[in-house]
Amino acid sequence: GQATSWREFVAVETHVCGRTIRTPRYKYVKYKGDPVEQLFDMKNDPWEMKNVYDNPSLADVVRDHRKLLAQWEATLKPISPTPSAYPQPDWIKTLLKAQYG
Repeated sequence: GQATSWREFVAVETHVCGRTIRTPRYKYVKYKGDPVEQLFDMKNDPWEMKNVYDNPSLADVVRDHRKLLAQWEATLKPISPTPSAYPQPDWIKTLLKAQYG
């Protein structure tokens, strides 16, 4: 068989407004329109109780995770809003309209 090329991270998207990059040690979370960024040390804090984003010694880790997120987002194709066959609360409709017009 052929060799498979694996990513070094896991990417997650939630409700088209939050995205996560998970590497072996860290989890980086960014929500669209929210200035707060989150970084969790999954080795020392597996329950994600302490956001270490502001820790100066982790500035390179934050930068690297931002870069991974930007690279992943650059590969995404826009998705259509959820079909109208599925009921949506007004806040989701507003969010989707703001996201996709």
